[in-house]
Amino acid sequence: MGLGTGGIYLEHSAEVFIEAYLSGYRLLDLAREYRNEHLVHEALLDDHAFRSSAAYRNHHQSAKQQIVIRKPPRRSELFLETKVWPTDLGFLPTSQAIETSLREVRSNYIDMYLLHWPRYSTWQYCSANCYCSVVTFSCSLYYAS
Repeated sequence: MGLGTGGIYLEHSAEVFIEAYLSGYRLLDLAREYRNEHLVHEALLDDHAFRSSAAYRNHHQSAKQQIVIRKPPRRSELFLETKVWPTDLGFLPTSQAIETSLREVRSNYIDMYLLHWPRYSTWQYCSANCYCSVVTFSCSLYYAS
């Protein structure tokens, strides 16, 4: 089950991410344009932040809760999806956008990388060769070292 994060106010994002994880969500639909990629690490992958959140405390106080989650998830337990903005299309700009996203989520991989708002007019930003490289690039090229 996935959580779309567009439109969530930044000041509430960390709590929403934690509540979603505790409720069984494993896919987070992020975007650089939403300015929330960095919150994945801050909210879910940082042990202190995770355990001190109101969502975590409320989750453990619920008498109805059957599954008790005592620790933050490992990165491999999450499916992170993020997007490139149409103005960042092209091999070099897209490569830079991917690197920025990897730094923001503090991970050496992103599970799915999408084109934000893919539509015909979007492709006016790049040539036919760029179109092919954006759509078919090898993810292994973008793993951080």
